[in-house]
Amino acid sequence: MKNSSMPSLKLIQTAKLESIGRLAAGVAHEVKNPLAVIQLGIDYLNQTAKATANRDCIETIQEMDDAVRRADAVIKGLLDFSRSEQLSLSLLDLNSVIEESLLLVKHELTRNHISLEKHLADPLPQVELDRNKIKQVFINVFMNAIHAMGNNGDMSSENFHQPTGGCRRRRPDFGGQKRCGGN
Repeated sequence: MKNSSMPSLKLIQTAKLESIGRLAAGVAHEVKNPLAVIQLGIDYLNQTAKATANRDCIETIQEMDDAVRRADAVIKGLLDFSRSEQLSLSLLDLNSVIEESLLLVKHELTRNHISLEKHLADPLPQVELDRNKIKQVFINVFMNAIHAMGNNGDMSSENFHQPTGGCRRRRPDFGGQKRCGGN
C-alpha cells in the first residue's frame, strides 16, 4: 500500500514546489518595484549628503544602498531561478553560480545558525551549463545539507580543478577521497 502511494505523494510535492516557485516569482516582482523606488531615494539622498559632506549621513546612506542592492540581488536570483523552463547552455564560471546559489540559501543558514566555510578554486575553467538548472541543483544540495544538519553547525562548500582529467569526489565525512573516471 505504501509503495503505490509514493508516486502520488511525489506528484503532490512537485505540484506544491511548482506553486511555491510561482508564488516566489510573484512576491519577487511585488518587492522589486518598491526597492527600485527606495534605490532612487537613496541615490538622491547620497547626492545631497555629499554636498553637505556629513560623513555620518554618507555612511548611513551607503549602508542603506548596500542593503537594497543585496535585497535586489536576492530577488533577481529568485526571478531567474523561477523562469527557466528550457535548457539554455552557455559558458559559465561555476564559482559565480555557487555564490549566487549560496546567496539564495543564506537566510536558511542564518535561521538555522549554520556557519558557512567556502573554499572555491580560482580560477576554474568555464563550463557549458544551464545557469538556472545548475543553480537549482546547488540550491537543492545546500538546502538538503541545511535540513540534515538541523540547528547549529558548520557547512563547507569546496571545489577544485583537476587538470589531469577524470574527477575526484571528496567525502570528508568518511575521511577519504573516491576517484572516478580517467584516473
